[in-house]
Amino acid sequence: MGQLVNVKCNKCGYETNLGLGNGRTYNQLDAVISFFDKETRDKIRALVDSGTVTWEVYKVIGICEKCGKISAIAVFKALDTEGNVTQYHSRCQCGSGNIELYDLDKVMDGSISITCPVCGDKLEAAATGYWD
Repeated sequence: MGQLVNVKCNKCGYETNLGLGNGRTYNQLDAVISFFDKETRDKIRALVDSGTVTWEVYKVIGICEKCGKISAIAVFKALDTEGNVTQYHSRCQCGSGNIELYDLDKVMDGSISITCPVCGDKLEAAATGYWD
């Protein structure tokens, strides 16, 4: 089950709503593969088709280093039989793959802060509900 999170700036009024975590269909590769660009989709399919990994897809808070947009970024994470982790994340809508990912729990408990892309003040995050 995913969580709905509102991120807003009390100084300038910037605000965005994000659907984070994962839903019921996120364990079906065909339901989530479209979150990724073609090159990443090919890598993910090869990894999953190898049959040697367990995998998951979920969304986290991401901030694009190019355009500054805050969005829900899809993350594919695979674990092989030897304990090695392979991880890919989706791109920003502007096309950039340079995205800083944030752990939702740390953002929510205040141990990590996110800066407003408009004015640079600290953003506040609040859970507003759940999605599935």
